Amino acid sequence: MTAMRTASVLLRWGALGLAAVTAVVLLPWTWANAGWFALAALGLPVLICLAPVLAAPTRYAVVVTWAAAGLLLAWSLLLGLGVGLYLLPAVLVETAAAVTLQGVRTAST
Repeated sequence: MTAMRTASVLLRWGALGLAAVTAVVLLPWTWANAGWFALAALGLPVLICLAPVLAAPTRYAVVVTWAAAGLLLAWSLLLGLGVGLYLLPAVLVETAAAVTLQGVRTAST
């Protein structure tokens, strides 16, 4: 496994971890303010970050990782006045994973 491929794998898992930790930390406060919407507001980014991890061995890994980064950014901006800004580290890490994975795919062809 090349260094860039290893970095991409670690970044994808890191984005998933950041999204999960953010969801766990913010759930009590969000639940008190938003009720059941808290599950959607904080659960969706975790599911979005899970998709690139699951798609990693397929040929669609680059597309799924870029899509996840874009969706995370959109969700973070949509919730920007509330908990959305706390999701920006996961957005940045997922984007870095997409960039490094794009470099791996480009270098291998």
